[in-house]
Amino acid sequence: MYPLRGFRMALTEYNYFETTHFIRRCKERSISLTNVKAAIESRENRKFQQKGRHGGRNYRIQHPIKGGHLVVVAEIRKHDCWLISAFFKD
Repeated sequence: MYPLRGFRMALTEYNYFETTHFIRRCKERSISLTNVKAAIESRENRKFQQKGRHGGRNYRIQHPIKGGHLVVVAEIRKHDCWLISAFFKD
């Protein structure tokens, strides 16, 4: 059997890379890394922003969390994910 072309698995394992800006903002806003990873792996509400620096695409991802939305900005290329920023939106 040949694998399906263009088929993506629902759960993709990413190699995460945190930028210093991302680490600083998560500490300031008390955002956990597990919530950020859940937002990226959900594949819902992704909006393309621009081409990234590492050959991927920058996305703005909104993920519902109790009483609001977590917004994550990340560059995704195949199985690599660079976390750029995260914040809460009411």
